[in-house]
Amino acid sequence: MTQNPLIKYSEFRKLFISRVISAIGDKFFSLSLVWWVISNNNPGYALAMVMAAMFLPSVIFSPLMGTLSDRYNKKTLMITADIIRATLLFVLFTLTYKNLLNFSILILIVFLIYSFAPLFETSTASSLKILTSDKDLPQATAVDSSSIGISNVFGAALGSVFIAILGFKGCVLLNAITYFLSFVFVYQIRKNLLIREKNKSGYFNDLKDGFFYIKNEKKFILKLLIFFGILNFFVSPILMLIPVIVKFILEKEVKWLAIIETFFASGTLIASYLLSFKKDVAKNIEYLMISILVFAISFFITALIKMPSLTAFLIFICGFSISAGNVLILSYFQKEIDDEYKGRFFSLINTIVYSIMPLSFIINGFLIEKITVKNTILLNSLFAFMLGIYGLVNLSKKVKS
Repeated sequence: MTQNPLIKYSEFRKLFISRVISAIGDKFFSLSLVWWVISNNNPGYALAMVMAAMFLPSVIFSPLMGTLSDRYNKKTLMITADIIRATLLFVLFTLTYKNLLNFSILILIVFLIYSFAPLFETSTASSLKILTSDKDLPQATAVDSSSIGISNVFGAALGSVFIAILGFKGCVLLNAITYFLSFVFVYQIRKNLLIREKNKSGYFNDLKDGFFYIKNEKKFILKLLIFFGILNFFVSPILMLIPVIVKFILEKEVKWLAIIETFFASGTLIASYLLSFKKDVAKNIEYLMISILVFAISFFITALIKMPSLTAFLIFICGFSISAGNVLILSYFQKEIDDEYKGRFFSLINTIVYSIMPLSFIINGFLIEKITVKNTILLNSLFAFMLGIYGLVNLSKKVKS
């Protein structure tokens, strides 16, 4: 444990704590938001719109935010993101408290809140090596990924309790408070998080330079990014389908949503925690493809059963597989990408991977209405399985070589 980056590097620990705290609030907010939507609106259309509002900003703003994180002090950018998101949540709380909130305004504010997530995420991803070391970077990547898993476990486990006690507006206020606490911990980081001085060539030249770096010097990585963007079309719907599974397949109340979300989050946490102790994690890309196959099989079975306990276990396996795959590929990217391009590169990841997600949510919302929840899950699982086979046969060997 003494060799774990979380123990060795105090500045990295501060960033980790800030991410855990704010992500716990995010989980309370997202759970309460999704449950409110499917309980009070058309479950397919309304849920698809909300999920699109949460993920579309990453597509639109990630390239701009990534370039900012390569040019400016990452600590300042993370603080800015926390303050703006907290302010927007206070606005949302006020509108809800005064009964002035309608669905259109809700979608707009959710979109604005998540517009600043890429600024925080790309600044964090490009800070890991600065706050740790080149030797410990793969483990630090796994530990950083575990922050989301830890917060999701707490958020999901207590989600039903907080939704019942605080309601939607209470969870909104709680999330605003967690962003403020995140700001406090990031503010205490003393290490300089500016890799280089601003390039006199200008902001948009930096943005263009980042794209050409990937296109010309990292062609195989670009191919991997496109592969995972397509894969995400069929994997990401689990984020919107878990609540739908609980309500329409298992026919259970919010208590079971919290239980199954906890199993999902526990799977993501355990996978990232175990991988945080493996120094050669960036080399095992073939295991990433296997994790895709395991996810596809587990998700497929959830559509065929009505046993809440077994569904919870299968969702745990889904979470474990997604997290393992995420850590493996991010560790590989951290190893292969030059430091001065990391902000722009990780913003490109957000753009490519998340660009497909809003469309996926909208299409899956339509499919839920037209071909049932069960058939929607089966369709996504089958395509994910086929992509996993393709990646195992055609991509993993090239990465290994």
